[in-house]
Amino acid sequence: MDSAGYYPSQDAQEESKEDFQNHENPVKECFLWIVVLEWHDYNGEQKSLSDVGLRFSLMNQVYETEPFSEIYSALEKKEQEWIEKIKEQLIENLNVGKPLRYDWFREKKLDNKRLYFLINQKTKKAILLAFGPKKEQQKIIEHIILNKERYLILIN
Repeated sequence: MDSAGYYPSQDAQEESKEDFQNHENPVKECFLWIVVLEWHDYNGEQKSLSDVGLRFSLMNQVYETEPFSEIYSALEKKEQEWIEKIKEQLIENLNVGKPLRYDWFREKKLDNKRLYFLINQKTKKAILLAFGPKKEQQKIIEHIILNKERYLILIN
């Protein structure tokens, strides 16, 4: 429905659907959100999301490196479930975990292990890089800092 209260024609809907389905996209999952930002009520008064108390914000995207995916697949089920919960938290809010030296480099603790990830507030993206025991913490942090440009480009 457009701002004047009209629905697009069936032909326009089919063309749009066909264009979307034929588009080549390397992303594994894709969500199509159609949000009506303004409309007219039954009395002809213009309304918006803020009039009904709704707010719209794009969800954050969470990625992982191939080495992290390999580590993840070898983890215990409890650890995998915990990481999935952290991913859900990151989708809602990138300010998860403790910053390490930089605001964009963070960690989350599970028992004696740490999950390391980078965030980018501007692009609303996070990337999971490593998961390891506390005793390897310094080695992992130094590796990530040394390769930060390589990792940061992935979420820009």
